[in-house]
Amino acid sequence: MLKLQYEELKSLKRTINLDEKANEVWAPLIQRQQVLILNTFKKFNHSKDNEGNTLKNHLCEEWTNKNLDIKYTNDFLAHELMLDPNFKLELPEPHAYEPYKKEFIEFLSDSLKKKDYSFAPVLIHNIMNSLLHCALGSKEAQNKLKDVLDDDLLLQQISRGSLEVGALMKFVVDTMGSLCAPDRDKMVESLRSLDALISEPLIAGIIETLALMKLDVANYQLRSILPFLKAHGYQYELEMFLKRVGGFGNLNKTERWLTSALTRGSKDSLQKTFVMGIADILFTADNWSLNTCPEILKLDYGRLKESIEKIKNIVKTACTLLHMEMHARALRNASGFKKKLSNDLLVLLSGIEKEFDKNISACEHALKLMATFLRDLDQPELLHKDKSSLTNLILQSYNQENVLNRHVKRKLRSLIEDILSSVLKTQTALKEWTLPRGNVEFSALENHLNDLLLDINRVVLHDYMVYGDICKQIIASIRTETHEAETD
Repeated sequence: MLKLQYEELKSLKRTINLDEKANEVWAPLIQRQQVLILNTFKKFNHSKDNEGNTLKNHLCEEWTNKNLDIKYTNDFLAHELMLDPNFKLELPEPHAYEPYKKEFIEFLSDSLKKKDYSFAPVLIHNIMNSLLHCALGSKEAQNKLKDVLDDDLLLQQISRGSLEVGALMKFVVDTMGSLCAPDRDKMVESLRSLDALISEPLIAGIIETLALMKLDVANYQLRSILPFLKAHGYQYELEMFLKRVGGFGNLNKTERWLTSALTRGSKDSLQKTFVMGIADILFTADNWSLNTCPEILKLDYGRLKESIEKIKNIVKTACTLLHMEMHARALRNASGFKKKLSNDLLVLLSGIEKEFDKNISACEHALKLMATFLRDLDQPELLHKDKSSLTNLILQSYNQENVLNRHVKRKLRSLIEDILSSVLKTQTALKEWTLPRGNVEFSALENHLNDLLLDINRVVLHDYMVYGDICKQIIASIRTETHEAETD
């Protein structure tokens, strides 16, 4: 059955014009969208003049490898689309390539002033490849592009001094106008409105607009994959995963993760073991990293890491609220204060990188807000010694080994485990959630908890559906080995 589905996928790849020869079918396409501008600049920087001298020498490729954190592989894209059907690809932030763009424009400006068009073959070749990519659905357009922007023809025209660069740029812009999505019409029109037929702003504008047009094509192709993923996504992702890791026998980190969950008391169902393992990561994996992440969870490493930070911040906020209620009884029923403080603290805690700085800032803000609300309620402010005592208690409660911190974490963990167990049992994603009674620590945090739980349950259910059978086999193997060891 799985083989049949994989054959269907290969057929689908052909219908949407993806690269059949590539080892990773979607990956090269998407990777090119991300590095288009940088690679364009790299080509110019490494091109040579008539005497063989390198025009520029920026190692943009090295920069790209360091700054592109995510490798767009087939299973990654399938995974993202299944978790978020609205997932789409974006270009790098402008600041990532602005220095290269600036030097590139300076190089172009200098060349154009000298009427030195030795850069034209590299430029036109790159533009032609981009236009061909955007014209995947039209053989006629592709043939016309190959005729007009032929490399050999361009070199001959340059050697004879008969190259009409301006006319070529006009042809390029007109072709872009015929191929672009409606959302890009204004961008193409702005290129047409430039006074000079050949100029630095025009060339840079063409390169950047083509980058977006190629991105449009890539995102359209991703949308066309969705029907297949909806029907066969779990099986396809599993097959791609096993191919990537080299088979079932190379899951040592996953085995250690499940072994730990089993030894921590989860000896019942596969579902409970899986939930226990996820909870261990969310609540006890302080030094958790990509190197220690179970193989089956690596595609969600970023999401889980983000959830770990959100949980820490929710726990700190809950501790702060509890201490404030104990020191100022007038605030116990002040729901406006609690919600305002919760929202403010979660923003503060997530926006500051250093742990010490974020803790101090959160505590100081909480005390200022508390003083404001007490004045509004015509209540006396805290004495200096009480304020100092409260500050110390709050900061101490931010320590994960603190008694109150551990109490809040334990209740939150129990809450999340119950919800995830229910989700895996019904194999139905959580759509709405209400805080159960007996969780007053989180009464002002219900909306934030709701968002957190929806994110976690979506990821956990998906991974369980994909890797559940693998986990079942690993657990059976662990139990067999344990039984044999006990027998011996």
